[in-house]
Amino acid sequence: MRKAILNEILALQKRLKPFTKAQIEYAHSHYERVAYLKRGGEIWCQCCGHIHRELPGVIDIDLELGGQCPECGAHFNLDRRRGKHHTERYYITYITHIAGWQVFRTVVAQRCNTYGNPTHYYMDEVYQNWVAPDGKEYILSKGYTRSPLMGERWAYDTPLNKPREHNANYTGCYVLNDMFDVTGNYIYPRVSVTAKLKRNGWDNRFLKPNISPVEVCKALLSHPALEMLAKTQRELFLHLLRTGKTEYPVHAVRICNRNHYRIADPDIWLDHIDNLLRLNLDTHNAHYVCPADIYAEHERLANKIHSEEKKRELEARRVEMKKWEVKYRETKGQFFGICFGNENIIVTVIQSVEEMEHEGTAMHHCVYVNEYYKKAHSLILSAKDKLGNRIETVEVNTQTFKVVQSRGVCNQNTPRHNEIINLVNNNMYRIRQAI
Repeated sequence: MRKAILNEILALQKRLKPFTKAQIEYAHSHYERVAYLKRGGEIWCQCCGHIHRELPGVIDIDLELGGQCPECGAHFNLDRRRGKHHTERYYITYITHIAGWQVFRTVVAQRCNTYGNPTHYYMDEVYQNWVAPDGKEYILSKGYTRSPLMGERWAYDTPLNKPREHNANYTGCYVLNDMFDVTGNYIYPRVSVTAKLKRNGWDNRFLKPNISPVEVCKALLSHPALEMLAKTQRELFLHLLRTGKTEYPVHAVRICNRNHYRIADPDIWLDHIDNLLRLNLDTHNAHYVCPADIYAEHERLANKIHSEEKKRELEARRVEMKKWEVKYRETKGQFFGICFGNENIIVTVIQSVEEMEHEGTAMHHCVYVNEYYKKAHSLILSAKDKLGNRIETVEVNTQTFKVVQSRGVCNQNTPRHNEIINLVNNNMYRIRQAI
């Protein structure tokens, strides 16, 4: 951070108003309404620290019935928990502005209880995110320490003037969260934003999704294209912020806006646009860009892409198959013409890669897909009946002259399985003679 900017922010920081009574009460309104049941039947209220005893037998009925503290009147849930020290804390962010700067003030709200003492409530401002009119972010914070095992600890007595950077990181197998990310913090509902941010499309509904309002402000102030989305297609705008992207098909979004088409599922819609581009369809045409049923159209195009990919894959295989035809004839050509059988079965050698493809397709097994035509010592034969119907596909090892396998449709054995193997073994001398 440049010194001039730091000095400007520090000067403006002094002009920030103290937290109001309503803001302080809001900070202390999110603690769990609970009382702890101690040994001996004592009930320790965490809202005020008061200790009292419940009527005999009530606790044994149902812990979830809870009760009411006789001291502060708080209605609480009852829980069994040991120990004499309990602290709850959470972060809350207040959004305001000053001199054209958007300011996010984050405090740590704590409720501390020590057995036998009144409850103490604390509220300490620990860091601030300053967003300039051009969308650049600057961070100031108090001192702190953090570790994978002990977590973060703030030095509450230090000044809030240290320049910081976002520091999400990991060390080894430990993950360290970003100390200055307001995502997940409670957000005070009364928000004050600059006139420029309001003009660029700020909407308090951006506070509800699980996304950093700091990132929303930065995007609206620095990316005109995202500004258009914030005003017209809020779901797509938030989706891009969650994914860290700033680019999208602007022309397609403009077509959606002209046709009053709301992009309800940005992830599916962006995939749909990608599918249109892959299929060379016109993304400037509302018929394609604004489908009435985005899910059905997405599935239809996805199936079409899958079908075309399969065609391209088969075509590539056919090209490769032609290359292997020559080599297959060179390595297996001496076995071509071998044919034997009996009164029920005829066994022939498969004489081309194309014929092997037909065999694998008809029999629904992997003899072609797994490229048996490339195996040096594998000879593939086809066993058919007298009418020419395929029964089983047989693999013979031309080194050991043994049947490796014989498979019917879907790799199942047929009633003639043993008969086929015996027939091949009885005629194995024909294969030996061909070498």
